[in-house]
Amino acid sequence: MPGSSVLVRGFGLTALDAILAMTEGRGGSFAQTDRSFEYRAGGREPKKITVYSRTGRPMLAKPTAAIEQVSDHFWAGFREQLQAISPDPSTVNFHKDVFSVIQRAAAELLVQHGNSVSEKDVADWYRSWSRYRMDSRSAYKAMRRSVMVSTGERPRDIAYALGESWRKLYPEIVTVVSHGGLNSLQWPKYQRLAAEMERIAFGPPADSLRRLLSLIRAGTVELTNQDDDLDATPFDSHIDAVIAAPNQIAPNGPLASLLADGWVERDETTGAIKVDAAGEAINSRSEERPGLYLFGRATEGWVVGNDTLSRTLHGHIEQWSTSLASRIPTLSKHE
Repeated sequence: MPGSSVLVRGFGLTALDAILAMTEGRGGSFAQTDRSFEYRAGGREPKKITVYSRTGRPMLAKPTAAIEQVSDHFWAGFREQLQAISPDPSTVNFHKDVFSVIQRAAAELLVQHGNSVSEKDVADWYRSWSRYRMDSRSAYKAMRRSVMVSTGERPRDIAYALGESWRKLYPEIVTVVSHGGLNSLQWPKYQRLAAEMERIAFGPPADSLRRLLSLIRAGTVELTNQDDDLDATPFDSHIDAVIAAPNQIAPNGPLASLLADGWVERDETTGAIKVDAAGEAINSRSEERPGLYLFGRATEGWVVGNDTLSRTLHGHIEQWSTSLASRIPTLSKHE
């Protein structure tokens, strides 16, 4: 409602979409001034949008075309290191075997651009980033800096290099982790680190973040990670901008029935529905395959990276369609 107070829980892309829908989507506009935006209220937006995140850490801007990319040859050696990791989940240590390669790549990327940065420097930066809650002022500064780096207004920094390395090497990370690649001790470590790298590597475009920064400057949006702020403020509306976890299945939905009837099963470590390389449900209690295929959120954890926008990261749907096409002549004969 116009002039209302709204609480948004979550500080990811879903939250940003909700914020822009309540401002730009309700008649507000953004005027470009120099290299930033100035928000002009339309009169139908909420008076205050409070964004609550437990950590307070924001998503950082993805690089624009203004940032010159290194040759793909640069990443070849790091890809080989990740591809050489043992497929035995009992031996894989995610931090030591996988994330150390990402940190090493980030350091070398900055060295390529004339910076004197070591793998330890990258590790120290990440530790500092992920260890503490971030207050609203620090979050604003981090977003603003990332925008300036992403557009070439400031030199590349560790946040940029770490995000770029995670993006470029993500297919290899997915291969290591997916289909039970980590044991029950290593999976939680990966989850915590992946949540941070989601903010660092897979944030919004620079212009979207510029819009958010202008809304904060205008006083329309405020950030908080303090529970006391929520208790002290009577909000007119609440928006839950956090996507449900893969194991949060509707009790009356079709997936709950399939689980109850034993047609599909969960992976004990991740809680995800288990599928094979073509997306067909794995059921260890029966040798019979029912021809049931699942793709997407319900398999997240067993299959890593379903939420990315890349259509080349996973081949499950292509393998399923190829398998289906090969069976069509056989099916036709039985009609």
